[in-house]
Amino acid sequence: MYILRIVLSASVLLFFSCTRNDNIPVPPGGVKGIITSFDEFGREVPFKSSVDIELNGIENFTGRTDAEGRFDIQGVPPGTYWLQATHPNLSMYRKFGIRVLSNNTTDMSTIRMVQPSTTIASEIDMFFPPAEEFEIVTFTGTIRPAGTFLQRREVRLFFGKTPNVSPTNYQASVSAINIQSDAFLLNLLVGDFIRRGFARGEMVYAVGYGSSRVGESYINQNGVEIFTGLNPLASNVIAFRLPR
Repeated sequence: MYILRIVLSASVLLFFSCTRNDNIPVPPGGVKGIITSFDEFGREVPFKSSVDIELNGIENFTGRTDAEGRFDIQGVPPGTYWLQATHPNLSMYRKFGIRVLSNNTTDMSTIRMVQPSTTIASEIDMFFPPAEEFEIVTFTGTIRPAGTFLQRREVRLFFGKTPNVSPTNYQASVSAINIQSDAFLLNLLVGDFIRRGFARGEMVYAVGYGSSRVGESYINQNGVEIFTGLNPLASNVIAFRLPR
């Protein structure tokens, strides 16, 4: 009986000890950063203030940047969050996998947001050069407005394995840069496609978008690199088969 009483007392003591520790509040943390804003040519524009910030996770928080583009969200329970920054004149930015620790402010440093490109890509086409150089694939297309020496424009091509290729559904992507006219030409090696997961003899689908020259991007929740600053209008989709 004496031994049983000791065991019960120890169990009760352990129960109350665990209960008391579980109820101890965990100090929150925070997330801060600075927004900078640019036009499609890389020139700073005055939109870094009044950018709406959303922090989503265990709990959801909202904030807004100040005149200097700074934001600071406090009182955030420890955990993993994702952040979204939006402004009517800028492409949306997202960041996933943000770790918030107790008594600590996670510094996201500088986030570059960019205006959507005004460049519209169209008439995308491709051809293989003569047989002796069949390992090269040449892409051509037109843009409007035309690029100039002072305002060089950019087009980003997305390549996929299905006709619904898009900036969120693609296998590989590459830019045609420094366009100083109303047309562009881009040469790629067949080996470039092979290294990015395509196979010889496989069908490839391509689509083009006018792109910002700032070249910002983020990785979404599915692990896909999302390029910001794209013109929302897509070019025509083309299809071709890689040589065997």
